[in-house]
Amino acid sequence: DAHQDKVPINAIFFPLLAAALSRWHTNIQFKYPNVNSESSAKKKKVLILVSGVGTPRNWTHSIGGNSTEYCAKLMAKFVQSVYPDLIVVPIHSSTTNIFRYEDNISFVQNELMPCINSYRDAHAKGLPYPDETNLTTINTLESPFLTDWRRTFTVALSVADGSHARHHAIQAALRPYRPNYFHFWQLKTFWHESKVVNSDIDFLSFDDMETTPPIETSQFLSQKYYNDESSEILQQVVEEMRSFRNEMLSILESDSSDNDIRTFWLRKTQKPVLAVLAVRTAGGNIQLYRGTNMEVSMPTGSLCAERNVIGTALADNPTLHRFDLKYIAVLSIPSSSTNIRPMSRAVSTASLAASNYSPEDDVKQVDINWADESVHSQDLGHRIIPLFDHKSKTSPTKPPKQKRAIVTHHEDMNPLRPCGACHEWLKKIAESNPYFQIVTFTDLDCHGVYCQFCSE
Repeated sequence: DAHQDKVPINAIFFPLLAAALSRWHTNIQFKYPNVNSESSAKKKKVLILVSGVGTPRNWTHSIGGNSTEYCAKLMAKFVQSVYPDLIVVPIHSSTTNIFRYEDNISFVQNELMPCINSYRDAHAKGLPYPDETNLTTINTLESPFLTDWRRTFTVALSVADGSHARHHAIQAALRPYRPNYFHFWQLKTFWHESKVVNSDIDFLSFDDMETTPPIETSQFLSQKYYNDESSEILQQVVEEMRSFRNEMLSILESDSSDNDIRTFWLRKTQKPVLAVLAVRTAGGNIQLYRGTNMEVSMPTGSLCAERNVIGTALADNPTLHRFDLKYIAVLSIPSSSTNIRPMSRAVSTASLAASNYSPEDDVKQVDINWADESVHSQDLGHRIIPLFDHKSKTSPTKPPKQKRAIVTHHEDMNPLRPCGACHEWLKKIAESNPYFQIVTFTDLDCHGVYCQFCSE
């Protein structure tokens, strides 16, 4: 009887946490390979464990009955024993209801974000971190931010199950940090099979979560991703843009005395931008228009390619309606012949690490193991852009691992989305034409196509 209130515990398992930490550490090691314990610059790894309570439906039940506070404390002990170099910061919302959206907003604004911001400020200003209490306190308000802090400060959010209101509030608050995501799409593998499986976690970058993935052009031109009419129009737009790009690159490579591209039309920025506009005529045919930006260093500002091509279409047909506009495509090209790279050669490999690309290589199309989150890390010379594959099928037991991707250079400005002024223009068109879409490209060679509706 004296021991009835004590429950013996032989073991505690944290299968989701264990898998997430392993993947997270692998990601950090890949993204910052030159930073180790022996170097002057060390990795600072902080794990914030957010716990809370929900008001029970039965008022006779204790409000602490469904609290996750002690679960978070056990997690902290587990993490500190396995990863002693990892700083664990538990944050418990004892006075808010995790199922109420207003309560979660208050918790995120008053408790969670100040904690994250304090680590951000310390990192960005080169000051002691909040957990380094043995160091002398410094007035952070008088210390300036380092301009490149975003390159070395990354936030990741694990998403599994739980309160939708809490998940949404945290995601909305973290948007300025452009966080990566660890999504637990399979939660009970350990329950049923007594093993931890890394493929139960999908690693997604901020762009993967926020934007529509690009369609591989070579597949798009032979497959119908949309209805037949939309596919046909978009195919015309892509082919016209490639033709326009080739002609413009040929002109840029020619003798500068033959044109005023660099000396006048683009003398301010030296950054050519091309636009193609697809318009349906009164007869039902598709008319394509070309436009380019003009940067002549005037007090009134520049004329962007998007507004230029719309003006060209209106001048050609003053009876033009906004609902006649179907697609507007935008592509950035290099102005200097020394920056123009030859057309790339596609390669295929089982993993990104095996591709062995170098800064001298051109854009490559590769097959990668997308279950490996290291492929999402961007090094200083390249960007990795996943492509949508219509052949990729998911199943409850075997998620897809092989996907196509574009490896391109950071100096390639694509995808180049409309500027603020152009976006306002396009929103006016979308008011009476919600099907009007903006087309951008993964790279100079137009290997992948983004199609997005113009929205707020």
